[in-house]
This record gives sequence, structure tokens and C-alpha cells, in this order.
Amino acid sequence: PRKITLWNAFISKELKSMNAGEHDSDVEPRRVNDSIIKELSARWAAMTPEERQAEAGEELEKLVARQENRVRGVHNVQLHAFNDVRANLASVTRQLDEVKGRTDNDFILLAVRSHIQDYNPPFVYATSERAQDFLELVTKMPITDFAAKLESHVISGVEGTTRTARKETVELKHQVKELIFETLQESCTRTTIPKMFYVNFEEHITMRYGIIVKNWPLKRFAAPGSLSRIELEVLLHAFKNKTTTFRELDDEEWVDW
Repeated sequence: PRKITLWNAFISKELKSMNAGEHDSDVEPRRVNDSIIKELSARWAAMTPEERQAEAGEELEKLVARQENRVRGVHNVQLHAFNDVRANLASVTRQLDEVKGRTDNDFILLAVRSHIQDYNPPFVYATSERAQDFLELVTKMPITDFAAKLESHVISGVEGTTRTARKETVELKHQVKELIFETLQESCTRTTIPKMFYVNFEEHITMRYGIIVKNWPLKRFAAPGSLSRIELEVLLHAFKNKTTTFRELDDEEWVDW
């Protein structure tokens, strides 16, 4: 904070004196301007150091105390926020541990600060290595690195990060779309399938070409263009590892179908 001088204190005191009682009237309170500064400068220059101290010393102490209180107040707010976040995260993770024990559901929790002056470091919590491994699989980075990047984005609000992520998602959609269509064509030995259909897949693909899809990993069977980034990552991983694929029915299966 800017250091407060006797001269600042003198100006403050004199302005208060000039404005005394005027807050109850229609008169606009006086503010610092060239005319007032010129008048006060002349009076200040005529004073000895002792007179200046006597004139403005008490006001200086008040201003310094007020400044320190403001600084301490901000610090206390940040410290309170730090303790509040830490205590609540401890409580939440205990509750999630209990729910995990009762239901075997998995949870991932990330907490990052939104202001650079806050004290809390990135917080990472997962109820199992399986859940953590999945996040690291789809983000292609350690979960601690992901939390650090999240914190950086939240604090800075860099639009470039969003634009880059959007571009990567568009590219990922194209990659998944091409991989699925390539896998579909490779699975069919009877003919060449000209197009992939997601709506009414059975009518357009299974009925016409005898091809079924095995182990689709998502809740909905939809085109890559309508999927989220995480869903695309899961689908890409599933097809690359052949966990999900297409299978051609033999003639008997096709007739029975």
C-alpha cells in the first residue's frame, strides 16, 4: 500500500474541517482540487517540522491505522476462505467415502481457486484408482496436472484455452467418425457399405448388410457430432482397442435376425 505522509494527513484533516456540518445541507462537500492544494501548500510551507507534527500527527496515526485494518481485513478474508474451503472439503470427502462404502459408487472431486490471491492449492480426490485412471485416460495427463490446468483457466479466463479445446473437439469428432465408418466397412465382406447410419441403424445397416454393433460403450447410440468430448474419448478408446466393433452375421444368423 502507498505510504501515508504528514502532508496527506494534513490535507485529510483540513478537508474534514472545511466540510464539517455541510453533509446536513445542500452544499456539495469539498474535494481536493488545485485551488485547495495551493492554499494548503502555502500554509504547510510556512510551518516548522514541529508545527507540522502537532497539526497533522494525530490524523496521520488514524489514517495509518485505517490502512492497516484494510490490509489486515483482506488478509483475514482470504485466510477465512482458505480455512472454510479446507474444512468443507474434508467434510465432503468423508461423506463421499461413506457413500462409497455403502453403495460402491465412485466419485471424483476437483476444487480450484478462482483468484490468484487465494491460498488454496488445487484439490484432487477420487474414491478409487479406477475412477482416477479413467479421467487420466480421457484427458491424457495425470489428474494433478489436469487440476493445475483447470486452476489456470479458472483464474485467467483465457479465451484461447476455450478456442483450442473447441478445435480439438471438432478434430476428435472427425477422427471418431472416420474410425467408426472404417471399422464398419472392414466388417462387411458381402459388399461395400456407402454410408454409416446412427438413426435406425438396424433398418439401414443390419437389415440391408447383416452387420450388428457389439459392446457400444455409451448410453445412447448417436453420431459423433452430437457427443461430448468425454463420450468421444471413450468411444475412440473402445474402437481402437476393439472392445467395441461391428460383426457380420453369417447367413443363418441374418435370416434368423
